[in-house]
Amino acid sequence: MVTLTREAVAHSFRAGRIDAAFIAGVVSAMKMPLRHVLICGSDPFVETAAEGTIAAGIDSALIKTERYGS
Repeated sequence: MVTLTREAVAHSFRAGRIDAAFIAGVVSAMKMPLRHVLICGSDPFVETAAEGTIAAGIDSALIKTERYGS
């Protein structure tokens, strides 16, 4: 799944900020088990996305992060 946090443009990506409710919806809609979760972004974004992913029931061992300064 790819999301963009800027204004919407004509493509199949989701636009807007990711929150716990969005993550929970994506996880519940998954048709196969996750093998990896990659979260890339600013420190606050990565923290929020990782917390939401864990809250949605994903094992923290599957989560890899890449951060850059805020």
